[in-house]
Amino acid sequence: MITAAAQEPAQEPAPEADVLVTSRPLDEYCALFGLTRARLAALPGPLLDCPGGAAGLAAEARALGCRVIAADPAYALPLPEVAARALAARASMAAAMAARPELYPSPPSCRPYRPERYLRSWDRARWLFAEDSAAHPHRYVAAALPRLPFADGAFALTLSGYLLFAYPELFGPECQLAALTELVRVTAADGEVRVQPLHDGRGRRCGHLDRLRYALGERRIASEVRRVPRGDGRTRRVMVLRSADRRPPAAAAGPPAVMVARPFHSYTYRMSETTIRPARPADADRLTALIQASSAYRGAYFAMIDGYTVEPDYIERHEVRMAVDRADDRLLGFYALIHEPAELDLMFVADEAQGRGIGRALIADMLDRARAAGIEAVKVVSHPPAEGFYLQVGARRTGTRPPQPRTPWAQPELVFTV
Repeated sequence: MITAAAQEPAQEPAPEADVLVTSRPLDEYCALFGLTRARLAALPGPLLDCPGGAAGLAAEARALGCRVIAADPAYALPLPEVAARALAARASMAAAMAARPELYPSPPSCRPYRPERYLRSWDRARWLFAEDSAAHPHRYVAAALPRLPFADGAFALTLSGYLLFAYPELFGPECQLAALTELVRVTAADGEVRVQPLHDGRGRRCGHLDRLRYALGERRIASEVRRVPRGDGRTRRVMVLRSADRRPPAAAAGPPAVMVARPFHSYTYRMSETTIRPARPADADRLTALIQASSAYRGAYFAMIDGYTVEPDYIERHEVRMAVDRADDRLLGFYALIHEPAELDLMFVADEAQGRGIGRALIADMLDRARAAGIEAVKVVSHPPAEGFYLQVGARRTGTRPPQPRTPWAQPELVFTV
């Protein structure tokens, strides 16, 4: 099954040579973001680590029952080159810690202050990353902010560390705003985004943070700055973002969130402007062109669609339905439902129609058609980055399809109960 459901188009990621590829372990993530292992284990959905670097988070969190997807432009590189950049980052960190130790308080597990002892935890995390990314490449997605190839609301928790404010020379205020907005887009309405640090590599605080939070509020994104204990009597600041259309959890601490009523962007497509109709054999070339243009299959995933075509006889044999613009019949997305055995075989949304509710409308239509045909359950073998979308629209994870010759990575298996 091939699917690019409700994913935001992304530029082909180019690794940022000036950004350190760090190798932090799970316990350091917990300390930096004010989390606990219990909180991670209790997450109702997957976690996004962006940028993931060469961290051990995805491998270590799995033992807790927490599913992690790491996104980083460095993953477009061969694994040995990523490892080499991680080693270079270790050397840079060692030099920085020696030069300005006051900026790098050692975690409780590494006291007294010994940089080499602390960096040995990076060595283990780097080894875990290498093993895990080789065994489970679908968990490591080559992608770069401010455009990510994930569905709206795909993650229960999103973490972004040592990037947007740490490198002001690479991320100016407008780029920061776009990136933070994107992180909220891919996070569930009842989830949250956590971002740290709020200073650059020299410890200088972001001078426009208040203006940035106001601009986020204009986009209906609530923000708060929490103080998280560092373990040495001081605190670090973490920015927490949520959709402003929900209230923060009752237990959340910190100042009131910024909430401004004027919306910036609506992610709900006005369905009065579109219709879903049966595809005709003459539409085969249009459907093929949409598949081949999908940005969700750039990089390693391109092998899944390389040379793939939708033939006229396929449309005649299966139930293929298209979402099109009422005004000009422009193709916005489509799906293909196989009746026996029941499976959602194809599911695509055009890049320019992403984030507008087209994917959800297609799924609703598919379930209506399956119900009318007397089908009780519809199987889905998902494109790995689209799993979060299917979970959001009611599918249930049932297993994992092992790597195949054409798709040398595991794929989530899900089912819709009709």
